[in-house]
Amino acid sequence: ILFSQRFRRFRNRRVLNPGHAFAFQVRALLRHEHFDWVHSLSYHDAFGAALAKSDGGKFRLVMNHVGIPIRKYFRRIPHDYAVFRRALRGADAHVVTSTFAQTMLERQFGYHARRLPIPVHLERFPCKEPSREQPVTLLFVGDANQHRKGAVPAALAFNAIKKSHPDAILQFSGH
Repeated sequence: ILFSQRFRRFRNRRVLNPGHAFAFQVRALLRHEHFDWVHSLSYHDAFGAALAKSDGGKFRLVMNHVGIPIRKYFRRIPHDYAVFRRALRGADAHVVTSTFAQTMLERQFGYHARRLPIPVHLERFPCKEPSREQPVTLLFVGDANQHRKGAVPAALAFNAIKKSHPDAILQFSGH
């Protein structure tokens, strides 16, 4: 099922954006079609599904929290906090990908989630020995503005690596 995107040219995306429009498209679909399970990947589509459930939808809703559920993230778009809360109430189950996200959902919103780690088979991606011709390269992936991500400790630890590998490179990916 493919929906055309609505509100692409809306002037104030903080008030109404394509995610909000999509929620109402989801609601309309789920009111008229039969599904046993609906698995949402954002709170906007979970909101639309929760509204459809309140309209009599007979499906079970799994709300997948792709990011980390923290109240302060809703300060820029306050009405999204109400959308998020309504989606939480309408979900039959919650899924997160980390222990930290699980803890934050319980602490800040009072909902329990099952933790499903990202399905990567590490044995299929073995670490290889670095080539002697190339410098050691380390990649930090995450939002370096978030203290808990550890960008500062990573940079400090890199100083120790530079002593034994003077050509080593530290790269950052993310904010």
